[in-house]
Formats: sequence, structure tokens, C-alpha cells
Amino acid sequence: DINKMLTPRFELSQTDSLLTVIIYAPYTNIAETEVFVEENQFIFYSSPYYLRLHLPGLVEESRDSHGSYSADEGKFVINVSKVTPGQNFPDLDLLTSLLSPPGKRVDISPGIQVIEPEPNSLTIDGPKYGFANQKAGVFRNLQETYQCLFCFMFQYKSSELLDLPSPDTTPASYRSSLRIQREQEDFNEDHYLADLMDNPDIPALLAYKSPWHGQKVDEINFTVAEQDTMKELPNREFLLDKEVNKMIYLGVVDLLAGYCYNHRSTLGENTSESAWTINKLSATLCWLECFSNLRDVVLAARRRSLCYPLHRHWDLSVKVLEDVVQVLRLGKKQVLKCLLEVHSLFNSSEPRYLLNQLYIRDYCVWIQQASNYKLASIADALSKTTVNKDDVGLELLELEHAAQLVLGEETSKHSVAELSNTLTGLCLSNNLADSSSSVSHNQIRQRMNNHRFDTNHKDPDKPVPIHASTHNQDFQTCYTTKILRAFPKQCNSSQLRQWELAHQWITKSRLPPGLNRR
Repeated sequence: DINKMLTPRFELSQTDSLLTVIIYAPYTNIAETEVFVEENQFIFYSSPYYLRLHLPGLVEESRDSHGSYSADEGKFVINVSKVTPGQNFPDLDLLTSLLSPPGKRVDISPGIQVIEPEPNSLTIDGPKYGFANQKAGVFRNLQETYQCLFCFMFQYKSSELLDLPSPDTTPASYRSSLRIQREQEDFNEDHYLADLMDNPDIPALLAYKSPWHGQKVDEINFTVAEQDTMKELPNREFLLDKEVNKMIYLGVVDLLAGYCYNHRSTLGENTSESAWTINKLSATLCWLECFSNLRDVVLAARRRSLCYPLHRHWDLSVKVLEDVVQVLRLGKKQVLKCLLEVHSLFNSSEPRYLLNQLYIRDYCVWIQQASNYKLASIADALSKTTVNKDDVGLELLELEHAAQLVLGEETSKHSVAELSNTLTGLCLSNNLADSSSSVSHNQIRQRMNNHRFDTNHKDPDKPVPIHASTHNQDFQTCYTTKILRAFPKQCNSSQLRQWELAHQWITKSRLPPGLNRR
């Protein structure tokens, strides 16, 4: 039975005249191996392995065709001739698409059109979700399976996956408004301001260069683990109508926003929280959202990145979407690598394997058939989509302005207190003077000159700072004179340094609010 046989790991390469198929079959019986080649079909059989490829060009057996087997590596190398020498076979590294036999398609386009439906009416199966809205009732069926003893466990696992309440009964048209309302409730002002004002990790995250920065398309290669995942993906082709196709492309942008945030925030090193981060930041995965325009995707990604992850910083969110643009411009191979990484993370994070079944597996299959031109067009549109702090609806500008006012008030209070302490410390008695390192008033005046004071002023005891503003000249002049007179005729170097500190406060700071000038 072919369905029970194993699909071996394989890879393909080409020259102008030959197509090379490398097959890893370590447990095979070489005496029972058969290879069949006809037009665009390549079939390999060697129990317990079976491989059937649908090639992007025509091949044939000829005198140049040959093969070999390495027992040490368990590897077959089979070379077949191209019917048209010089023809380029595209996307030979997109293995799942090569496994797809012609004619095996999944039609997701609507078969029946309903005239003037009720806006919130439910289908017979309930609200739909998953890749291309193929699924319905999945969570209800799981809950019925885990009744009684496991009911609480199911509810816990469901809440780990989704923020959307009752996914099998909540109308799809409510998802967006419920999500926005929940984000408003979950936004933490203190966390946002703390990351804005004082998060030492942010500069490193902003400066991080992703591996796809400056990368070229022909430099993209798949790892052995990624190849193994691709050959295990279901081999099918999707027929999508225009609206569903658009929704899927926008869903890719949303998924990549979560992926790129995790990648940048961990500096490329996944953590135990990576699966949670991608799940939580993607409105597609967490709210089963179906987007209809790119701006809504950007707004959702920006809002969620400011509400939920560890680092909530506007500039970081901007950088993440720049990363998404770079990934999209590299085409479907780079997007596939990102999706395969998400697939691996979710497989290792229960219960997120359900998200693989609902979304990620089909996205990994579909992206191999996607258009690089459309991905590039979306990247261009995304790079031109401008979202300001006012647009996200979290009152960020008002919050930041209020924080600056409070910070300014605290700074002023601190300035007054420090100036007062400094002046108090300057009133020292003569018996504290250190004769071994004494400094005269003339030397103090010389230090004054070094601090950009006008020594040609009529009254040398009341020097006027050159760069002082008019409104606080009298304040600075008065206190400079008082500081000078507070010193004994001879003062030590420590006292001189105290004078310099006080002098810097006077000459470089504005008059603190509420301080009596006289």
C-alpha cells in the first residue's frame, strides 16, 4: 500500500542539461529499487520508501542519465536529462509543491452565493476560521471530547490559544471590535512609560541586524529539518476566490509581524516564551481575525506590540514592521522559512499545535504556490503605510506629554534641593581651610573666567554670565556674588570644587520654578 510507505528526504539541483535528484533512503533494499521517469513525472520506489514528484519541466531518460548509491550515507543520486537543454526549472527547493500531483486541488471558493445576508447571521456550522476560513466547530468538538474530568483543562488550554471568547458562537463580524476593546483594557500605561523612559534593553534591540538584512534571494537555503517538515506537509493546491486570496496575503503580514517581533526582541535566539509571543501578537491566531485591508493589519500589529510583550516601545514596533518589509521583498522562500520556524515552535508548545492544524500547515503549503510579485507589491505598500501614535487609539501622545510634565516637575524639585544643599555646604568656617592647597579669591575669579564670565564688567564682584538669559541674570549675578563672599580669603581645593559645582548649576540651569530670586 503506497499510502503506508515513507516519503524519503530528498533535494534537487540542476545544470543546463541535467536534473539531479538526491534521495536519502538508509533502510532500503537496493535490489528492489525502481525509478520511473516520464515527461514531468519522477517516481522512486524502494521499500519502505516511495517518492513521486511533479516537476516544473520535462525530463527523459537518455544516454546521459545515470545514478549511484552510497551505502555509507544511504543516499541515491539520480541524474536525468532535460528534454529542453538550457531550460531553468524554478523553485526546486520548494519541496511540498513538487510533491503535489496535478489535478489534486482544494476548492475553497464559495459554491453558493447568498443574496443580502443578515450582517450577523450564522452559517449552519457556525462562524468559520482557520486558513481561508475552512474550519468551523473545532473548539466545540474538542470541548465535547474533553468533557467532565478534562473540561477545566480544555478551558485553560483554549484561553492559552485565544483571546476570542466562545470562538464557535461569536459572530465573525464581532471579532475586530471585541479585540480592540480588549486591547484598550489590557494596555498598561506604567509599563509603556517605563519602557519609553528607562529600558536599557531597547537600544540593543533597535540596533540588531536580522539575518535577512542585506540578504539576496539566491542565498536562501533550507536546513535539513526544514526539508523534513516540507516533505511531510499535505500536498495540495488551493483554488481561492479574489477576496479570500487577499485575506490570506494580509494574514501572512500579520503572522510575520508576530514572528519578526519575537526574532528582534530575542536577538534571533528563541526562548521558551517565543511561541506565546507570536501567538499573542498575531490577531489572526489570537482572535481568528480576517483582515480586508493592509492598514488594519498594521494598526493591529502596532497596538498588540504595545499591549502584551515584555518590551513595549514605539520605535521597536516600527522596526519590526521594517523587518516584515524585508522578509516580503525576499519572496516566498524567506516567508516559508519564517513560517516553518513558527511551525516548529508551535509543535513544541502545547496546545499551540492546534494553530498549526488550523493555520500554519496550510500557510506553509500555500506560500510555495504564492506570487513573489504580489509579495513584493505588499512590501511596497507596507513600507508606505504610515501609522502615527494618534492612530492607534491608546492616547500615547497625551500620556507621554503628561509624563514629561511630571518628569519636569520632579526635575525642578530635585534641582532646587540640590542647589540648596550645595550652597549650604559652601558656608564653611575658616578653620576648615587647608593651607597646603589654599586658593585665593583672585584664583576663584580666574576659575570664573574659565566658566565663560565677563571679566570686563564694571563691578568685578558681580560678574555677569555671557550666555545667561535676561530673566535670570539678576539671579545668577546675585548668587555668584554670595557664593564668592561665603568663602574665606583662603580656601582649600575641596571648597573650590564645591563652588564650581554650585556655579555650574547657576550658569547652566534655568531658574527653578518657585525659587525666590531675591
